[in-house]
Amino acid sequence: MSTANIGSIAPFPPLPGQPYPPARNHPRWKELYRLHDEWMMKYWPFSSENKRARVPFNNLAGFSTWCAPAADFDRMVWGARIAGVFFMADDYVDSGKMLDRIPGFKKAATGNGPLHKNDRAERCHDVVFRAIQATCHPRTFKQLTECTHEWWDSNIHEPFQNLDQYLAVRRVNIAMYFANAYFRYTLNINLTDEQVKHPLMREAEGIISGTTLYPKRLRSTFAHESISDHVGLTNDLFSYAKERLTSSDDTNVIRILQDHEGLTYTQAIDVIKQKIRQKEQDFISAGIAVLQHPELGKDPEVYRWIASLPYCMGGNIAWSQEVRFFPLVHSIDPLDRAIIQTGRYNIGDAPGGVPFPSLEYALEVTPADELVDDSEETALRDNVFNVEDIPAPDFSLDVDPIDDPDAQGHMDSTVFSGPDADKYVPSPELFNVGILAMIVESGPDMTYHSNGAIVRAGWSQ
Repeated sequence: MSTANIGSIAPFPPLPGQPYPPARNHPRWKELYRLHDEWMMKYWPFSSENKRARVPFNNLAGFSTWCAPAADFDRMVWGARIAGVFFMADDYVDSGKMLDRIPGFKKAATGNGPLHKNDRAERCHDVVFRAIQATCHPRTFKQLTECTHEWWDSNIHEPFQNLDQYLAVRRVNIAMYFANAYFRYTLNINLTDEQVKHPLMREAEGIISGTTLYPKRLRSTFAHESISDHVGLTNDLFSYAKERLTSSDDTNVIRILQDHEGLTYTQAIDVIKQKIRQKEQDFISAGIAVLQHPELGKDPEVYRWIASLPYCMGGNIAWSQEVRFFPLVHSIDPLDRAIIQTGRYNIGDAPGGVPFPSLEYALEVTPADELVDDSEETALRDNVFNVEDIPAPDFSLDVDPIDDPDAQGHMDSTVFSGPDADKYVPSPELFNVGILAMIVESGPDMTYHSNGAIVRAGWSQ
């Protein structure tokens, strides 16, 4: 395992006047966004160059950097990439209904190589999981694999017939237990299985993952009132417009409230916002219950994790609304700027009376000792975004046959480390993608070397 440099975390329970739930991006977020985008653009099997060019405008790395702003930089490089890979894979399975991809993605999550050696999507999963495995506590990696499998197993794609079915599934299939596992890796928090699975801990994490809905008209219809997730409802709140455009809104709570509660879009939005705010307060009680437990409460790692979880709430809300100001290329006024909607979900107002929603969040100031000079990254970022024709969102499906060498190419992914890493390089084409890690050679014979500091990936077509 590698050493980790962890940033500051706000006190918990929150002090009077303290931003809650806090929203703060990682101090090196621009660099993390770039490293994520370059890697994804190079290795993910996009079906069109327009979709590849759109990657920097999706801010996919921001989910991780906003939700875990105190994370170790080197670990967050792979934390951001694992999230990006899962966003892409989720589109395969969600919009494309390609359930046949799930076994391969599950196999790659074990750290033992992909199921289909020539499948580039599986290769991307394989690389990120083994890069994390190389610097991760074995117990934490095992938890990550288990939560990943749990999430994939929850992916059912028949349209929900009622709200009860939706609520029963949502806590798991929002993928926050999986995300929490890799957040713990980026924060170098290593909990025991007993701690992670303790009912009090599971409830605290479940509140972060969601919100309780009490459907008035359906209350007498269902046997119990289920829990959905804070992150899940935030996701549904901001992703509805995009999912509606891609005909993948059948599992979105806004659609369900309209279909089964008879609510208008605006009414459904208001219900969801109220429940999101409710759960932010519910988490304080749930977190205190964990810390007051005679066994859980005496472990400083448990405290650090509970204090880190509110950032998932505030950070996810901030990231979901993330936009960028773009200079107007043809304007003579250098201060003339336009807001271009960017992000995975922020596509602006959708046709049919679906305005993009907004939700307030509490910004937290980056600690002074964590501030960095990011002028070079700012210049690189400005150069990427200073374009006349910004790629339009492309909601077509990335559909590639499994294990087809002609369609997929072959990805020899190698993670190198150490001052003499180059002598271990088996491929003539290497690309430095930065990270503390061990050598992880992606081939029939897996080799591992320790004490390293560089990650490289080779690709042959």
